[in-house]
This record gives sequence, C-alpha cells and structure tokens, in this order.
Amino acid sequence: MPSTLESIFIRDIRQLYSASEDFNVVVVCGQKPNVAKFQAHSVILRARSTYFREVLSGKVAKKSGITTLHQQNISPSVFGPILSYIYNGTIDLEEDAIKPFYLELLTASHELNLDELLEYIQDYVIENHGEWIRQHLVKIVRLTTNNQYLSKLGTYCQMIVNTNPSEILKAGDFLSLEEEYMALLIKRDDLRIEEIEIWEFVLKWGIFQHKSLSIDVSKWTDEDFDAVGKTLRNLIPHVRFFNISGEDHRTRIRPFKKILPKELREEIKDYFFANIAPKQFIRLPPRTEESTMYNSKLITMKHFCQIAAWIDDFIDMNVYTPIDIPYNFHLLLRGSRDGTNDTFKFHERCDNQGPTVVIIELANSNRVLGGYNPIHWKSEGGWGETSKSFLFSMEKHGYEPESNILSRIKTNKAAIWNGMRSPSFSHDLQWFSGKCIQKSYEKSILDRESFSLTNYEVFKVVRREMTKDDNKRLMTSEDYSTDGSSDIGDSNKRFKSDDIVY
Repeated sequence: MPSTLESIFIRDIRQLYSASEDFNVVVVCGQKPNVAKFQAHSVILRARSTYFREVLSGKVAKKSGITTLHQQNISPSVFGPILSYIYNGTIDLEEDAIKPFYLELLTASHELNLDELLEYIQDYVIENHGEWIRQHLVKIVRLTTNNQYLSKLGTYCQMIVNTNPSEILKAGDFLSLEEEYMALLIKRDDLRIEEIEIWEFVLKWGIFQHKSLSIDVSKWTDEDFDAVGKTLRNLIPHVRFFNISGEDHRTRIRPFKKILPKELREEIKDYFFANIAPKQFIRLPPRTEESTMYNSKLITMKHFCQIAAWIDDFIDMNVYTPIDIPYNFHLLLRGSRDGTNDTFKFHERCDNQGPTVVIIELANSNRVLGGYNPIHWKSEGGWGETSKSFLFSMEKHGYEPESNILSRIKTNKAAIWNGMRSPSFSHDLQWFSGKCIQKSYEKSILDRESFSLTNYEVFKVVRREMTKDDNKRLMTSEDYSTDGSSDIGDSNKRFKSDDIVY
C-alpha cells in the first residue's frame, strides 16, 4: 500500500508539469532571437534545486503574483529537459533533441545546483557514448580542465588521452586546437599513428586556419603556400619526415612541398639519396608502437568493466565504470593479425604472462565467448589448477548485461589445459578446435557444442596502481632529446632516386 500511495503522489506532481495550473514563476531562457518562457511552481523549484531556493527566497520583483526569472546562459533547448526532470525525476538522454546538448546540460545542471542530475549525465555519457566523447574531445578537455564539477568526465577523457594521445588528433573538433597545444601534442613520442597521418593532421589544421583557400591545391598561388607555411612554421620541425616512406612522400607530401622550408627539402633529399644525416632539422626516432591497453576490436569498455567485476567475484555490471576499473587489459595477441590457428604464436605471445583473458568472436553470431585464466599459460602440457578461472558469453553489439552468461570453475584440477597444440579452458572452451563441451565449469556458455571462430584476442590482466601521474593534466609532454643520435630503421626507409623530387 505505501508504495502505491507514493506512486500516486508522484503521478499527481508530474501532472503539474504538463498542466501548469496555478503557476507562479516564469523562467525566461536564452538570448535573442532564441528566447522562450517556461511556467513553473515556486514550491517545486525550491524543493528540487538549492539554486532556485536561494533565488526565490530573496527579494524578487513580482507582477500580478508572478515571479519572472531570467536565465540567459541556458538555452530553451537545454532548460526544457531540465524543467521536465525537476518535475518528473527522469530524463531521456537518448532523445534526438537532447543528444546535441550533453555539455550544455552538464553546465546548466551545475549552475542550477542539480548535483544528482550532473552525476547521472556524466555516468550515462561515459557508459553509453564513448564515441561522442571522442568526437568532442577537445571541447570536453577545455571544459573539464578548470571545472572540478566535471571531474568524472575529465578523468575519463584523461584516461583516453593518456592511453592514446592521438585520440586528440582523431577528434572531430581537433581543428579548433590552439597552436601551442598542437605543438605539445605532435612533440609526444607516444602518438600511436603513422607519421604520415600526423603530417596530414598538421596540414589539415594549417589549412583550416585559412578558410578562403581552395580545396584544390593545384589552384594555390605561391602566396597561399607561403601563408600556410608561416602558420605551420612552429609545427613542421616536430613532424618526423625522415621516418616517412618514399611512396608517401611522393603522393602525400610532394603536392604541398612549397609549404616546407627550403632547407628541410634539401636535407630530406640528402638524407634519402646520399645517406647524409640532417644537420639543421634533427632526425627524431620513430614514435612508439600502437597502444595495447584496452585495444580490442571485439569488445568495448563496458565488457572490460564487467570482466573486471567478475575477476573480483562481483556479479553486478555496475560495480566498475571506465574511470574506476581496477585493471588494465593489455593486448598480447589478435588472431586477425597474428593468426587464428597458430597455437605456436599463442604460446610465444601468451606463455608466462600471468593472468589473461581470452575473447573469441563467433561466426554468424552477435555473441562473444571468453575465459579468464588467473595463472600462467604454459607449453609443457598438463593441467593448470586454479579456483579463480571462469568462462563467459556476452553480446558483442548492443550490449545487454541481462544476457550475460557466467560459468565459474567447479573442477579446480582441470581448469586450464596447457597443450602445445590445443591450449584451452578444459573441455568447456576449446577455441582452436571450435568445441564447447561443458564438463569442468558450472554451466555451458553456448547452446551448442561446436562453433566457428573468426577472430580472437588475448589480454594480459594487470591490476592498476594509482599514482600521482593519474592526476596530471592531459596535454603535458616531455621534451625530446635533440642530439640526433638515433638512427633507427634507415634500411627500411630509403628512397629510390626516382621516388620523389623536392
């Protein structure tokens, strides 16, 4: 009965929002020409928001018993959903009309002291819209850097950039970066993309600063090349032209050669044609390889969070978020890259690595299978004994936690099979032979005993150690040594004499 009475009460309060009967407050939002008026009840506003409680408690002018408040910083498109939330206690962040305004909703929630809504939006966006975050990464970094109220979203963005700084360049709004940040970014040694792509990002940024330029470079004048060259003069020294292939120089740099300083063009020719080390433009070493952390083509951060919860013996999906997940998952092997049937490569990459997770993509299925091995994989044959291993099955796309299947080990002595040609999780998950026969684990994770594998990945599981570095700013960078001593990869980067002419 109490719950029924409570639901009736909530229903009646919600009706006030749609009916607006006996309203005594008008909130005027936005700036001309985008201005709208919203009717509300002071008792509801005061009860739901400490901001409105304070404002409405002060001396506010009234006309015919109606108090008018002005919120010029909040657009009607943003205040409408917020007012609905104030009355109804819910908000649908998947509505097409709301999606473009996530950041504005966050800012307005803070301004109106709606702390619960602020936390809810941050959690929702992090959990469900990682791609949206990446597309607006520059704007979000700017907004979160000096605003502590967005610390949760800022920490998540920090994790993205620290894991792979090149995500800033791939962001949909990277062209709005200031020159100083572009310089800090392209100086970094841990940009995990091809050097030619870094050049093209730099070039695209430089051209964007001159919006009147034709998109057809053949129509550029010498003055156009000079203008872009001057814009990029502080960035060009940080592009590692000596680590770019001859073919890429020919097709992707040569059309813009007039942007480069004449001295640089000469040193590129001397280096590749005559093996003469550059003097004025230092040859920096190649950047580090592709990031291995959370680098999966099969699952998302939601899946990693669930696996981490299972490792720690939790069942609930919501135990960990991408921010507080206590493990790093480092890619050791990917079948599509290293061979889906190469067991020797598996042992070469995965033996004696400690705890690992295997993720298996099934043919003609939206599910992935997997297993957690808390001990070493080995090549010597025999059983690996453990009480902590488990198997699982999850939706690959459109992740639904309710459809997860978790199967923990029940026969500890037969948890892991370390066969040289057939490593597996007992009989229960034999991915190289495509068999899934329930025996040593609690339950079957597949509705059949055989399957076809299209790809698989193996991740090393490492417990995170939180350090002071976790709180460092996103865009920091260490300066490079400029002694020019590195001479890595010369034999693979030489031009043929007809590759390119500067």
